[in-house]
Amino acid sequence: MYYQPLWNLPNVWTLGVSKFPRVNDHVVIMPADKTHQKQLFKLVYKNVFEQPSCIGKISGYFTKRNYASALVSFLLAVKLIFPNISLPVLALFAPVFALCHASIMKFVYLNFILSDLHDIESSYLTPERKSIWVAVDHESNEIVGSIAVTFDPRKPGQAQLKRMFVSPDYRGQRIAKCLLQVALCFCESNGFQSLFLITTSDHQAAINLYLKTGFSPIKEWPLWSLRGWFKVSDIYLIKLLTSHSK
Repeated sequence: MYYQPLWNLPNVWTLGVSKFPRVNDHVVIMPADKTHQKQLFKLVYKNVFEQPSCIGKISGYFTKRNYASALVSFLLAVKLIFPNISLPVLALFAPVFALCHASIMKFVYLNFILSDLHDIESSYLTPERKSIWVAVDHESNEIVGSIAVTFDPRKPGQAQLKRMFVSPDYRGQRIAKCLLQVALCFCESNGFQSLFLITTSDHQAAINLYLKTGFSPIKEWPLWSLRGWFKVSDIYLIKLLTSHSK
């Protein structure tokens, strides 16, 4: 796949026909390929399931949208199936449900929500005007960050930013900022008029970066609210672009 030249990137590091920023002495950004797929999935998994984000706060593994109502419905169904069951025994079904619910939601997230990362070649590398990049620590040969751009053919002028992740051990080193610069330049050089993304309200550091880069919030959609604990919303942001396509 041919990558258009990138504009206005400081500390440029040249790789083939493309120019990508050197974040520091040991981290560089480059286009991902199939050899990065396993490490890339590991990075996303670590960020989603092993960090104290909205998903991590809720039992450490899964999105708990409507969990309380689902648990009540499950216990009522058990009571209807076994009408003579005692309350102490019925209470034992609660941790069983929690375990099953966690496993199911984790399976859904890994196999459906993250399905694009199971085959990055078909998801990002084959079609034109789609791409995915990784930040690599060339000393350890470890992927420490990622970002992707895709689009809906029905909306050819609008690109979507996805899979923006940085390893917790490498945060605060301008990696996210440089990844975002690469994605923005790619979109501008390929003629997109706007770039939008969806994140959640608990990722405040990422939201602050997007706002500083010129993104504007256009919509907030509540996902769930656990009284006395926390609230989480989807945040839709968009940035208008200046095209550099030829």
